[in-house]
Amino acid sequence: MEHKKELIENTERDLERDVEEDTRIEETGSDFKIPSHHLSIMNQDVNVETLIKWIKSGKIIFPDFQRGLVWDKNKEEDLIDSILIRIPIPSLTFIKVENEGNYYYEVIDGMQRLSTINKFINPSENDSGPKIKYQKKVFESLDNSQKEDIKDYSFNISFFSLSTEKYGKNTKGILDNIKYQIFKKINKGSVDLTPQEVRNAIYMCPNLKKIVEITKNDIFFNLVKEDNRYNHNKPRNRKVQDEFLIRLLSYSYWYFNNEKINFKSKKEDFLNNFMENVKNNEINISELLNNSLKILEKIDDKSFYSLRANKDYKIESSSIMETFSEALFIYFQILIENNKVIPDRGSIFSVKKEIFMQYHQNTNKIRYKEFFQNTVNQESVVKRVEVLQELFNIK
Repeated sequence: MEHKKELIENTERDLERDVEEDTRIEETGSDFKIPSHHLSIMNQDVNVETLIKWIKSGKIIFPDFQRGLVWDKNKEEDLIDSILIRIPIPSLTFIKVENEGNYYYEVIDGMQRLSTINKFINPSENDSGPKIKYQKKVFESLDNSQKEDIKDYSFNISFFSLSTEKYGKNTKGILDNIKYQIFKKINKGSVDLTPQEVRNAIYMCPNLKKIVEITKNDIFFNLVKEDNRYNHNKPRNRKVQDEFLIRLLSYSYWYFNNEKINFKSKKEDFLNNFMENVKNNEINISELLNNSLKILEKIDDKSFYSLRANKDYKIESSSIMETFSEALFIYFQILIENNKVIPDRGSIFSVKKEIFMQYHQNTNKIRYKEFFQNTVNQESVVKRVEVLQELFNIK
């Protein structure tokens, strides 16, 4: 009895802390509002046996989170013990996705809980699955009453669905935005995810995988490796690399194809909009990535970095300056398309120093403010590129 009491107390505490992986979320803001009047939410208890059938039939889909993290055996076994002794477990969240008259549920919150239960009941050759911690038993070694207890255990599930009366059948983009916002809000209290980790969950597709592959390329990594946020030896930080590359691609694509993609005033919305187009194959991602690699090859490995004010702007810092990087990336694309000479490292440093000194010493603050203020709007992106064109003055 004493062991069971301790198990209950420990499991309750662990489940509250470890509902999902412990990662970080960055609040960047979004103009997108969940249309509450046209979004229905139904709460229902569903037992484990039914959930396992739904997983097997494809009625439940797990999005490809690409987080590089999964629950360890200890967390998995805590969950199984909790189910067996009937400890309440946090609810799950599904969103209904309709496709050509059929539908399935995509898991917005609860992937690790469901996959753990599925592995316990249906272990594979490569993974025997978790055991009941205090008995060290697998599912097949349990007696029938214990098996039935586990199968009968019910999860409370929140089912989200979008009204087709309001939006008709064309709900794909709206649904992805809703998934993004719900996932972020749900996990904000228990899982600290970055916006890019949420984005990878919602917009994962073969095209996004191609983008992620570029972040592993030495050409890209050598441009960002001195910024600790981009240390590719840490799996979490690769999501920061993903977002930075997507920023370069999205702003560049918009600059040359502004009739094909809407500019959003919030970075989060803009990147989501770009990834929606990528996922729906509305952007030729192979061509975009091939062209981008050609540009990245031409950029010196110090070009993206900010300058150190305490060294009179004579030395680069170890922090990436996103606004300058985006403008330089676009400017290099203009030069390459027009068969112009690419500036060398010294020229890039001189232009960067001019921008920093003129702005911070108030000599010409207004001209260069777009690199330091109003960083995400249509006019700022265009003005930054114009400043580089003027300063480099390549004919």
